[in-house]
Formats: sequence, C-alpha cells, structure tokens
Amino acid sequence: MIDDESEAAALSPDSVGADAPPPSPPPTSPPVSPPPLPEGPPAATPWRWPQVLLGTIMAYIPEALLTALLVGSGTSSTSAKASIALAVSALVLTAMLDGWQLFSAWTFSLRRGHQSWSAWGFRRPTRTILWIVPAALFAVYAVAIVHSALVHPPEQTLVGDFPHTRAGLAIFLLTVCVAAPFFEETFFRGFIFRGLANSWGAVWAAVVSSAFFAAVHMQLTIFVPIFALGIALCWVYQRTGSIWTNITLHSTFNLISVLVWWAGK
Repeated sequence: MIDDESEAAALSPDSVGADAPPPSPPPTSPPVSPPPLPEGPPAATPWRWPQVLLGTIMAYIPEALLTALLVGSGTSSTSAKASIALAVSALVLTAMLDGWQLFSAWTFSLRRGHQSWSAWGFRRPTRTILWIVPAALFAVYAVAIVHSALVHPPEQTLVGDFPHTRAGLAIFLLTVCVAAPFFEETFFRGFIFRGLANSWGAVWAAVVSSAFFAAVHMQLTIFVPIFALGIALCWVYQRTGSIWTNITLHSTFNLISVLVWWAGK
C-alpha cells in the first residue's frame, strides 16, 4: 500500500517530466516587407474630353480678357523696364491666373467625381524618379540645342520682367521653379492629359495637350522645345503616375534655364 506522501511526491510537478527537454519557443514569422509603391497612371477617372474642353475654356477666360485689355491699351509686359515691382507683379499675376486654372480643373474633374487629389497623381514618387528625370531632361535639351542651332530663337519674353539682381533672381526662381511647375503640371498633365487619355489614348492625348501647352506660352519661336518638354512630361506622367515626379522634372528644367540666364548676363 502506497501512502499519501509517496503518491503526492510522485505526482508533484517537480517530479513529472523532470527529465523532459524544455518546450521549444513558438515559431516566428519572417518580417513582412511593405508592398512596393504603385507605378503607372492613376486609376480610371471620370472626366473625359468634354470636361477637359469646358474646364480649359473656363480656365483661360481671365487670361484672354487680360490679354485683350493689354492689346487694346497698347501696353505689354515687355514695354516696361525690368524692376522688382514688375517681377513681383509677374509672380502675383502668375499665381492668380494659375490658381483660377486649378479651380477650373477641380470643378470639372475632382468635384464632379467626388475624388481626392490622388486622381490627379498626387502620390509619393518611386525610385524611378532617379533615372527618368535625367533621361527626360537629356532628351528635351537635345531637342532644344538642335532647335537653337537652327532657329536662334530670342529668349522667352517672360525673362524681361525680372531684373538681373539677387532679388530678381530669387523672385524669378520662385515664379518659374516653384509656382509654375506645381500649377502647370497639375493642370496640363493631371487634368488635361489624363482626361484626354481617357477618351483618345495616351499618344494622342500627349500630342494634343503638349501642343496646347506650347501654344499658351505665346511665343512661336520656342514652340518646338516647349512641345518636346510637354511630350516628355506626358511620358513621365504615364510611366510613373506621380505628379511630384513631373513637378521635379519641370522645376529642374526651368532651374537650368534660369541659371543659364543668370550666368550669361
């Protein structure tokens, strides 16, 4: 007969499985890497060529009226000597007109479809930006150099609004390297090119939107290089789907042009 103390000792936790190996730790799952950022154009958007046409007409009504007023009064921005006041006026006027264009684009695209700014392409760029921006710049400047050698175009009329001083340089950089790339890329690529591509495909959308992009600069002698820049920007947008990549390309192109202007005086 086994007494109670022997039975308790045999069944105690310290005696049961004393020689068994310790339990192995639970398996750990490998770390999950974040999914890659998407590339390519934004998902299908609800606006097409009719909305692009209406939005563009609405966008350029103030600029058309201002141009008619200047022509009717016999004055123009090139008739005045470059000064800080004229440079600031050019910056303010650019911001106002571009802001109205952005509002027009929003009215006929994002507001109509109840969509966020990501439908225009406002999403974080991928590593593609590291090679696609230099490649596009190389192509555009190759066209610009050949065109300049054949045509010898005068400098863009906008340059005459900015005095060749440090203050003039700062305002010039703010105008053409910050304000213009942001507003123009959003309007011409995010709104116009995206809407036309929904209707006609990327190729014809690039040709039409780039021709219009070059035409609104209102200087026939630089139509070809600006058209080439527009084609490159459409390609970059179609390839990456990121407006920020386009803004980087546009801003860098303008920055190089401004630095050449600064060094050449």
